[in-house]
Amino acid sequence: MTGISAPKRILLHGCYANRNFGDLLMLDMLTMKIQEAFNVTPVCPWVRRDRRKFVAAKSGHGLIDCLFADAAVFGGGGYIHHKAGVSLKGLRRYSTPAKIWSARSIPYAVIGVGAGPEISPEARDHVRRIFDGAEVITVRDDESRDLIASTGVPLDRIRETADIVLGLEAGRIPPTAMETANRLLGKKQAGVRRLGLHFETLRKQPEKLAVIARTVAAALSKYDDIEPVWFFDHDRRMVEQMAALSREYLPNARVIPCQDHWTTAALIAGFDAVITTKLHVGIAAWALGVPSAGYSMHSKTARFYRQVGRSAFQCEDSGDPDIIASWIELFAQDNSGFMTLDGEIDKHVRCLALENMTTMEDFLRQALFAS
Repeated sequence: MTGISAPKRILLHGCYANRNFGDLLMLDMLTMKIQEAFNVTPVCPWVRRDRRKFVAAKSGHGLIDCLFADAAVFGGGGYIHHKAGVSLKGLRRYSTPAKIWSARSIPYAVIGVGAGPEISPEARDHVRRIFDGAEVITVRDDESRDLIASTGVPLDRIRETADIVLGLEAGRIPPTAMETANRLLGKKQAGVRRLGLHFETLRKQPEKLAVIARTVAAALSKYDDIEPVWFFDHDRRMVEQMAALSREYLPNARVIPCQDHWTTAALIAGFDAVITTKLHVGIAAWALGVPSAGYSMHSKTARFYRQVGRSAFQCEDSGDPDIIASWIELFAQDNSGFMTLDGEIDKHVRCLALENMTTMEDFLRQALFAS
């Protein structure tokens, strides 16, 4: 990279102190963009010890990293929320670094964040502090924009884009992850389609999980050309729980244990359709050209399905599980209403997602490398 006199210390901070599939994908996608644009590997101040070997960013040392960054980026994730009566500790993980960067004149940007479903009155100052000092702000949907603006952040400072993972391409999945996924899935039989089933958020609702397992089994009982595959993104306890239910109700289903985030993405790319309770499993599926349906636990998931024109294939998880059977029926019939993704929406939303990357690159180039 011409014009760089010395290595720069770029900090990436977000909801990365966990094992969440979508957040770790975002961390790596942002990291790879920075590496390619500036030949610099960013530091992430908080990464779970058991995830450090799986992510591309350098593992940091918490707040001390925030003190000595040359520039910083709050990356994507749904961490801008707070429910009344809950500790503010989670938000302070973000408002405190923002305060440090503002005080030390360290330029920072907020890229591709989500907000909500609510921000309590006592959290407003913390949220506003995160955004007040940012050079640029992009958010993943209009609800996030409006909710953040309600805390006092000027609306004209907030640019609406789309979730970062909506810009994922199959060619960006590491070859080792694709190899592992192919080995786990095995060779597909001619004429057989694979249905990925992902219900990880329902681990603490065993009765509902049993109903879902029975519903899926009944829906698939008349189709021998569909291979059901239960998969997971981080909760190993859920694997045992779902495997037991599958043995009882759907013994021909494959159960694939938890994998790292890139192998999970590669697995999703190997399915013909996905039904999931989680936002970023559905997002990754859509980005990889795999139709998904969401039996969702969170209102932000409804926003995504609406954004990509698939609201008919999303239902809150308080709804009747029979809707899952109807989705399976449509998939089994190769119904174009289920299987076809809208090309115009695809192009538009993918461009919005990639805008996050160009915005971040422009910010870092101006903040660090402008003559």
